[in-house]
This record gives sequence, C-alpha cells and structure tokens, in this order.
Amino acid sequence: MNQTQQIRYMDCITGKAGAPHDKTGKTVFQIMMVFFMVTVMVTFNWNLHTDDHSPLHFALSLYEYPVMFILALAVRLFVANPIIGPLIDNVVAKRLEGTVRSVAVTLVNVLFMGSIMGLFGLTVTGGLSSITWDHYASLYPATWIAAFLFNFFIVGPLVKMLYSGFVAPAMEAYRSTAKEKRVSAALRALVGKKALVDGSQGESI
Repeated sequence: MNQTQQIRYMDCITGKAGAPHDKTGKTVFQIMMVFFMVTVMVTFNWNLHTDDHSPLHFALSLYEYPVMFILALAVRLFVANPIIGPLIDNVVAKRLEGTVRSVAVTLVNVLFMGSIMGLFGLTVTGGLSSITWDHYASLYPATWIAAFLFNFFIVGPLVKMLYSGFVAPAMEAYRSTAKEKRVSAALRALVGKKALVDGSQGESI
C-alpha cells in the first residue's frame, strides 16, 4: 500500500490496496484492525449469545472490550504473525492475485484468530468452567462467517482507508518535519490539514 495514496472502497475489495509492509506501519495497521474487529465481534457475540439485551446488562459487559482487545492484540502480534504471517507472505500473496488474494488473506486470518479468540471469549464471559467442547463448538460456524463478512466488507476497507488517508500522512509528517514541530505537523496531517509548518523540514527518523 502506498502510505499516502488515497484509496477507494473497491480498491480494498479487489486487492489493489493492501496492508503496509514497513514495521511501524504494519504494527499500527494491525492495532487498528484488532481494535475494530474486537469492537464488532464482541458486540456481535454479545447479541448472539445473551437473552438479556437490556442497557444494564450491556453495561455490565463493557469490560469485555478492553480485555478482549489486549488479548487479541497479543495473539495477533506474538502468535498469529509468526505462524500465519509467513504463510500469507510466501504462499497466498505470491500465488494469488486481486480479489481472490484478498478473500484468501481474510479467510486465513479469520480462521486462525477466530478459533483462538473464541476460547478467550468463553473464558472472559463465563470463566474456565464455561470452556466445554459443546459450548466452544456452538460459536461456529456463525462466528467465523460473521467475522469474515465484517472483516472483508467493513473493517478491512475502513482501516485501509483510514490508514492511507489520515494515519500514514500523519506518520510521514512526523518523520519529515523538524523535531520541535513534529507533533503539531502530525496532528495537522491527521485532520487533513497541511502537514509541514512554515515549510520547515528536518531529518527523517
């Protein structure tokens, strides 16, 4: 992905827009993906598996969002990346193209992350006693299907467009601006304003 290039929704679907490849960009991108996917999937699973949809019961479940975010981010960075990262980079990305590649990448990520996060989800919501084969199996295939659809059609394109349109320009402005003006330049770029203040530039970090 060209970090400062404006992309369209269909670019994300057809594989023209992908994730960044530099270390910092990739980490930031994955944090964004995890945040939005956890928000969507915790909400989806709460609605799917609870009988009480009252505001009070929902408020009592709010703790699941930060807990699941931390767990999902740890799994993403320290488990998924070393295991499925090479598979995606060396097999899927090299052998497939376009929409088919986008579908395959999303499918691999969803199957791996969904299977692990399902266990954590059961533990967070019901404790260790809730982890039974029947209870775990009841999460699927609805959770896999929902995660794939949300990721492929909503979260993935949203994150790619937000990253390329706002986050990447802010990061670039921070790197390319004089040290004393980096923060202000990044903030201006983040909200779509001129990145460099008074045209001053310093060494990139």
